Amino acid sequence: MKPQVDLSITIASYNTKSYIKNCLDSIFRNTSGINFEVIVVDNASADDSVKMIKKDFPKVKLISNQKNLYFSKAYNQALKKSGGRYCLVLNSDTIIPKNSLKKIFLFMENHPEDAASSCRQVNDKGQIDKTCSLFPTPIIEFLESNILTKPLRPNKILKRYRYNDWKRNTSREVDVIPGSFMFIRKKTLEKVGYFDENLFLYYGENDLCLRIKKAGLSVYHNPKVTIIHLQSQSINKLPTWQLFQITLHDMLYYYKKHFGLAWWLFLWITYRANWIYWRLQSFK
Repeated sequence: MKPQVDLSITIASYNTKSYIKNCLDSIFRNTSGINFEVIVVDNASADDSVKMIKKDFPKVKLISNQKNLYFSKAYNQALKKSGGRYCLVLNSDTIIPKNSLKKIFLFMENHPEDAASSCRQVNDKGQIDKTCSLFPTPIIEFLESNILTKPLRPNKILKRYRYNDWKRNTSREVDVIPGSFMFIRKKTLEKVGYFDENLFLYYGENDLCLRIKKAGLSVYHNPKVTIIHLQSQSINKLPTWQLFQITLHDMLYYYKKHFGLAWWLFLWITYRANWIYWRLQSFK
């Protein structure tokens, strides 16, 4: 009889061969004391990622897609095949230090009220990434990312939304944790559902965390665990105009789903300025 899997580590990758190699190496080298499996979904990489994983990491369960399914669909492929009591949604451009996964596993074991958790993230220079936020609203979206409101960005509403006064060195309940590192109970996913596959790259964690909160469950930030996150390595491989179109699609879908048609129309109209700007950028 096979021992029960404690943790299923799921990773989606698109043309990040060197990064995912380092990520997988750090997982297998630095994780002990828990029974884990690693499931990698390759989104039709053209950089020999699949060949490298098969050769260097034979223990990895590999799903090789024929086209890029982006974030939500790819992670759902892995999550639905996972056998662990816990699942980790992890970006391919991360490095896992020694015993980090065991620490957060034990944290979750000792906090049954916690449905999902993230951790402290730093870049390769040790600078803290200000992860986690409140749930976004259409007004916050308009203030934070619309070209028309750029002069208004350093305001109290946005500072509160991003928890700007919090140094990420204390444990606290939050609304949204980052999709780069989401440690979540499998039974939570079975209860509230997996990622919404209508969201290609963005807002998937917002949507999932919102469903978790609506189910009466909690989401936490754990400062006692730190990982290195090199940020956006897969996304950087996409053309500028394609990335903007995906961002716009996901943003409009998320707000229509959770706030209704009127707010969708407001954002669609006001984002014509962004559309013009990024269209011009794509021609450069």
